[in-house]
Amino acid sequence: AAPMVKPAAASKQMPLNASFQKPTVGDGTALVIQSTADSELAVTVTFSNPTSGSKTYNVSLEPGAIKEMGSLGAWVLAPGDQVEIQSSGYAPIVKTVP
Repeated sequence: AAPMVKPAAASKQMPLNASFQKPTVGDGTALVIQSTADSELAVTVTFSNPTSGSKTYNVSLEPGAIKEMGSLGAWVLAPGDQVEIQSSGYAPIVKTVP
C-alpha cells in the first residue's frame, strides 16, 4: 500500500497568533493565542516536557478572541516546555517557552 499522503490543505497556515507574555494572573509565562479566523476556530493546545509528560486542552476561539493559558491551573508553563497548537486542516504551530 502506498504511504498516506496528507492533503495539501494541511500545510495551510493556521489563522492564529501565538506568543509568550507575562500573565495577567499567576506567575511565570503565559501562552497568549489570538484567532485571526473569520469563523470559530477549534484548536488543541498541548503543553509538554520530558519530566511531566503532557497535557492537552481543547480550545474554541470566536473570531478575534484572545485566550491566555499556562499561568494558572493544572499546568504552569516553565522555560523549555514545548507548546503545540493543532487544528484540523492547518499546519501545527510548535513553540518552546523561553
